[in-house]
Amino acid sequence: MSCLRIGGVYVMLGLAMFLVGLEKTLFPIGRIMATQLSAPSLLAGEGGVAAI
Repeated sequence: MSCLRIGGVYVMLGLAMFLVGLEKTLFPIGRIMATQLSAPSLLAGEGGVAAI
């Protein structure tokens, strides 16, 4: 029974470290990509978004 508890603790620590790794590596890349993809110069070319 104690092996099961130790295993559960290891699983929780592994998941926590996995989430920290995601926050440090993938989430900033996603934010950068979202900023670049929604930039006015990308949407309307080099001249920017045309006024409506």
